[in-house]
Amino acid sequence: MLASQTGKKLLRANGDGKFNPGPFRLHLHLWIGMQFRKSANDPILKRFLSAENTEESACQLAFLLADHAEARIKNIIMARLHSYFNNYERHPDFEDLYSEVKTRLVTYLEELKATPAAWPCKDFRGYIAAMAHNVCNDYLRQMYPARTRLYKQVRDLLHAHPDFAIWRARDKNNRNDWACGFSSRQEVRSTLKTTAWLQRFYKNPHALIETLVQNKDIQLLELDDLIAIIFNQVGEPISLDDLVSVIADIKCIKDLPAISFDSDEDDLAQTLSDTKIRIDTILEMREPLKLIWEGLCQLPRDEFKVYILYARDTTGEDLITLFLAARITRASQVAELLDMSADKFQYLLSKGLPLDNESIAREMGIKVERVYKLRSRAGKRMKKILSQIRMKN
Repeated sequence: MLASQTGKKLLRANGDGKFNPGPFRLHLHLWIGMQFRKSANDPILKRFLSAENTEESACQLAFLLADHAEARIKNIIMARLHSYFNNYERHPDFEDLYSEVKTRLVTYLEELKATPAAWPCKDFRGYIAAMAHNVCNDYLRQMYPARTRLYKQVRDLLHAHPDFAIWRARDKNNRNDWACGFSSRQEVRSTLKTTAWLQRFYKNPHALIETLVQNKDIQLLELDDLIAIIFNQVGEPISLDDLVSVIADIKCIKDLPAISFDSDEDDLAQTLSDTKIRIDTILEMREPLKLIWEGLCQLPRDEFKVYILYARDTTGEDLITLFLAARITRASQVAELLDMSADKFQYLLSKGLPLDNESIAREMGIKVERVYKLRSRAGKRMKKILSQIRMKN
């Protein structure tokens, strides 16, 4: 019906009464393509994409995230952080990583709803996974470059070496994780033997390392030789994360602290985290703390508030307490910059710092999404400010 009506319009448009099939075919081709792309979106998205008003759209988006996205995002982030931290759910970056993925996903869905035929989403769960892994990759590359390089090197070697294999398997927590071992032992299931070996290794690594290398120079061992020795010692498959951790300990591969004030200003700018300042290695150094405080005071007021109320070191200690303990500033000055009364600031100092994102949003009367944006801007601005301060000094 549509094709017939379109053809008549094109016939009349020619003026001479003769039908020119070229434009008609082009129009029909484009229309069919649009319908195909429209229907190519994952059925999970149908209710959200077809919502006709703002209220219904927001409601369907909330259902979509709750039912299909939030748990998946958290599970992926926890799995990726698993090999770096013991208590990864309470790691200060877990919340930021989760919020970053969720914010990107909402932005994508809003763009998809505006033009559903332009770039259809055929596999929503797959798209979520890819986005979560990309955010984690960016984070790990920035914060733990040495560990990330080792992980990639080991993974690629396991794929390429004819004697090794890497495959998906359920771990002790029933997570779908990467396992590895000799190709001939893929059918062997991991038991408590692997766990016991790892416990012995971390309890007395030097003794086990001596047993592993047998008077050889550990630094001269090729990576494939070291992996083969570990596989033989363990005697059954081991998770990729555990293998990388053992190799990192044996070869003393460690990432430097996120900030080193002994480096030049370019290194400082590159290693400063966008979301917070890690200063657990300089707690007793007044000069670096003075440098940070001077930089923070140059931030726009809203960025200063969001940044300093959230900022903490890797032990969870808030930044404000460190400034006061080192006598970099006075409580009255901090309270004034935060637009707080002295009593309210003292209460926060004794009971509530550092604040989480939701608490900061309530305190400032803004949305949580705004908190993330302000802190991200503040982190980037701090890099530039600290670089400029170092250059002047």
